[in-house]
Amino acid sequence: YLHNNKQRFLVDEQKVRVVGARNFPALLFGDTHPYGHKTRLEEFDGVKKEYLEAFHQKYYVPGNCALIVSGRVNDTLLNKIGDYF
Repeated sequence: YLHNNKQRFLVDEQKVRVVGARNFPALLFGDTHPYGHKTRLEEFDGVKKEYLEAFHQKYYVPGNCALIVSGRVNDTLLNKIGDYF
């Protein structure tokens, strides 16, 4: 998966449209802002399974999410939501 994405990254770096789209957020937000971060080729080699597992355990937890319900909300729907989430 990483190898394929790395190859796609290399191909996309040759496309003017992609290069512009990747550089624009850095110009808008700055290089130090999270939205201005530009992925670099060497970052693909730094991805490790342990890092992904630690990230998942830290951020994908029930206490770190919100569920927004809109429309015709009634008690039956709220009870079902409570049962599943």
